[in-house]
Amino acid sequence: MMRAVLTAVVLVIFATAAVAAPAGAPIRIGGTLALTGPLAPTALLHKIAGEVYIDELNKANGLLGRPVEWVLLDDQSKPDLTRSLYEKLITVDKVDLVMGPYATSAILAAMAVAQRYQKVFIHNSFGMPHLAKYDMHFSSL
Repeated sequence: MMRAVLTAVVLVIFATAAVAAPAGAPIRIGGTLALTGPLAPTALLHKIAGEVYIDELNKANGLLGRPVEWVLLDDQSKPDLTRSLYEKLITVDKVDLVMGPYATSAILAAMAVAQRYQKVFIHNSFGMPHLAKYDMHFSSL
Protein backbone atom coordinates (compact mmCIF):
# COMPACT_ATOMS: atom_id res chain seq x y z
CA MET A 1 0.00 0.00 0.00
CA MET A 2 2.76 2.44 0.96
CA ARG A 3 4.55 1.67 -2.29
CA ALA A 4 1.41 2.52 -4.31
CA VAL A 5 1.01 5.85 -2.49
CA LEU A 6 4.68 6.69 -3.02
CA THR A 7 4.39 5.82 -6.72
CA ALA A 8 1.30 8.03 -7.04
CA VAL A 9 3.06 10.95 -5.33
CA VAL A 10 6.09 10.62 -7.63
CA LEU A 11 3.82 10.50 -10.71
CA VAL A 12 1.98 13.64 -9.58
CA ILE A 13 5.27 15.45 -9.01
CA PHE A 14 6.54 14.52 -12.48
CA ALA A 15 3.22 15.38 -14.13
CA THR A 16 3.16 18.77 -12.41
CA ALA A 17 6.75 19.49 -13.40
CA ALA A 18 6.07 18.46 -16.99
CA VAL A 19 3.22 20.95 -17.41
CA ALA A 20 4.58 23.72 -15.22
CA ALA A 21 4.11 27.11 -16.76
CA PRO A 22 7.27 29.03 -17.53
CA ALA A 23 7.99 31.81 -15.03
CA GLY A 24 10.10 34.93 -14.83
CA ALA A 25 11.00 37.54 -17.36
CA PRO A 26 10.58 36.31 -20.94
CA ILE A 27 13.53 35.46 -23.11
CA ARG A 28 13.05 37.74 -26.11
CA ILE A 29 14.05 36.37 -29.49
CA GLY A 30 14.10 38.94 -32.26
CA GLY A 31 14.12 38.64 -35.99
CA THR A 32 12.62 39.78 -39.24
CA LEU A 33 10.82 38.06 -42.05
CA ALA A 34 9.62 39.32 -45.41
CA LEU A 35 5.97 39.52 -44.40
CA THR A 36 5.40 41.77 -47.42
CA GLY A 37 7.22 42.15 -50.72
CA PRO A 38 8.27 39.52 -53.26
CA LEU A 39 9.57 37.02 -50.67
CA ALA A 40 6.41 37.12 -48.53
CA PRO A 41 4.75 33.90 -49.75
CA THR A 42 7.65 31.76 -48.53
CA ALA A 43 8.50 33.89 -45.48
CA LEU A 44 4.92 33.60 -44.26
CA LEU A 45 5.44 29.84 -43.98
CA HIS A 46 8.46 30.53 -41.76
CA LYS A 47 6.28 32.84 -39.65
CA ILE A 48 3.63 30.18 -39.14
CA ALA A 49 6.24 27.55 -38.27
CA GLY A 50 7.89 29.96 -35.81
CA GLU A 51 4.62 30.79 -34.10
CA VAL A 52 3.78 27.10 -33.69
CA TYR A 53 7.26 26.42 -32.31
CA ILE A 54 7.07 29.28 -29.78
CA ASP A 55 3.63 28.09 -28.63
CA GLU A 56 4.87 24.52 -28.18
CA LEU A 57 8.05 25.70 -26.46
CA ASN A 58 6.08 27.77 -23.96
CA LYS A 59 3.68 24.87 -23.33
CA ALA A 60 6.73 22.76 -22.46
CA ASN A 61 8.02 25.15 -19.78
CA GLY A 62 9.65 27.68 -22.11
CA LEU A 63 13.40 28.06 -22.45
CA LEU A 64 15.39 27.53 -19.26
CA GLY A 65 12.06 27.62 -17.42
CA ARG A 66 11.28 31.11 -18.72
CA PRO A 67 8.61 32.06 -21.25
CA VAL A 68 9.75 32.91 -24.77
CA GLU A 69 8.58 35.98 -26.64
CA TRP A 70 9.16 36.33 -30.38
CA VAL A 71 9.67 39.90 -31.54
CA LEU A 72 9.06 39.68 -35.28
CA LEU A 73 9.33 42.64 -37.66
CA ASP A 74 8.53 42.95 -41.38
CA ASP A 75 11.66 43.58 -43.45
CA GLN A 76 9.51 43.95 -46.61
CA SER A 77 11.98 41.79 -48.59
CA LYS A 78 14.50 44.67 -48.45
CA PRO A 79 18.05 43.98 -47.16
CA ASP A 80 18.66 47.66 -46.27
CA LEU A 81 15.53 47.71 -44.13
CA THR A 82 16.57 44.37 -42.64
CA ARG A 83 19.83 45.93 -41.45
CA SER A 84 17.99 48.82 -39.78
CA LEU A 85 15.47 46.52 -38.13
CA TYR A 86 18.19 44.31 -36.61
CA GLU A 87 19.83 47.46 -35.21
CA LYS A 88 16.45 48.29 -33.63
CA LEU A 89 15.93 44.77 -32.29
CA ILE A 90 19.30 44.81 -30.53
CA THR A 91 19.55 48.43 -29.37
CA VAL A 92 15.93 49.50 -28.79
CA ASP A 93 13.92 46.31 -28.29
CA LYS A 94 16.79 44.76 -26.29
CA VAL A 95 16.19 41.21 -27.52
CA ASP A 96 18.24 38.47 -25.87
CA LEU A 97 18.78 36.43 -29.04
CA VAL A 98 18.53 37.11 -32.76
CA MET A 99 17.33 34.72 -35.44
CA GLY A 100 18.13 35.30 -39.06
CA PRO A 101 15.60 36.41 -41.67
CA TYR A 102 14.61 34.57 -44.84
CA ALA A 103 16.86 34.75 -47.94
CA THR A 104 20.57 35.19 -48.45
CA SER A 105 20.70 38.96 -49.01
CA ALA A 106 18.67 39.66 -45.86
CA ILE A 107 20.76 37.18 -43.87
CA LEU A 108 23.98 38.92 -44.92
CA ALA A 109 22.54 42.30 -43.91
CA ALA A 110 21.40 41.00 -40.51
CA MET A 111 24.63 39.07 -39.95
CA ALA A 112 26.67 42.28 -40.26
CA VAL A 113 24.62 43.81 -37.43
CA ALA A 114 24.91 40.68 -35.28
CA GLN A 115 28.67 40.75 -35.80
CA ARG A 116 28.92 44.43 -34.81
CA TYR A 117 27.14 43.65 -31.52
CA GLN A 118 28.81 40.24 -31.02
CA LYS A 119 25.48 38.37 -30.99
CA VAL A 120 25.17 34.70 -31.83
CA PHE A 121 23.34 34.56 -35.14
CA ILE A 122 21.24 31.55 -36.12
CA HIS A 123 19.70 31.35 -39.60
CA ASN A 124 18.04 28.73 -41.74
CA SER A 125 17.87 29.71 -45.42
CA PHE A 126 21.36 30.89 -46.33
CA GLY A 127 21.96 29.90 -49.94
CA MET A 128 25.63 30.98 -50.17
CA PRO A 129 27.39 30.03 -46.92
CA HIS A 130 30.84 30.81 -48.34
CA LEU A 131 29.90 34.52 -48.12
CA ALA A 132 29.61 34.39 -44.33
CA LYS A 133 32.65 35.85 -42.59
CA TYR A 134 31.29 35.82 -39.03
CA ASP A 135 32.47 33.14 -36.61
CA MET A 136 29.35 33.27 -34.45
CA HIS A 137 26.82 32.45 -37.19
CA PHE A 138 25.18 29.04 -37.31
CA SER A 139 22.87 27.38 -39.76
CA SER A 140 19.97 25.54 -38.19
CA LEU A 141 19.65 23.21 -41.19
